[in-house]
Amino acid sequence: MILFALCINPLLIKLDSKLHGIKVRNNTTKTTAVAYDDDLAIFITHPGEIDVIKETLHEYINATGASVNEDKYRAMALGSWIKTTSIMNINYYEDIKILGFRMTANINDSAKKKIMGNADF
Repeated sequence: MILFALCINPLLIKLDSKLHGIKVRNNTTKTTAVAYDDDLAIFITHPGEIDVIKETLHEYINATGASVNEDKYRAMALGSWIKTTSIMNINYYEDIKILGFRMTANINDSAKKKIMGNADF
């Protein structure tokens, strides 16, 4: 796992330098990607960033010989994101797991399930 962490670090740095990312609670620090084991979650806020991700992944795969399991790709639209915007032919989901945590597109649904003890944590 240490070798994987060392190998994926350049990809994370490149994504961080090229993407706008998201900011939580007016924090000045942005988050563009989160990695754990062999899973990677990438947060984008602009459709133009899809091409940046494609190019960056292509460069990473060519440089490292890594393979990407496209069967594990998931997309979830939040806020005003338009679901008709195609992201690398990935299907949109209303409910997904990101690094083991269950996320829903509707924050009220997530809060209700957590309060009722049905959260998948």
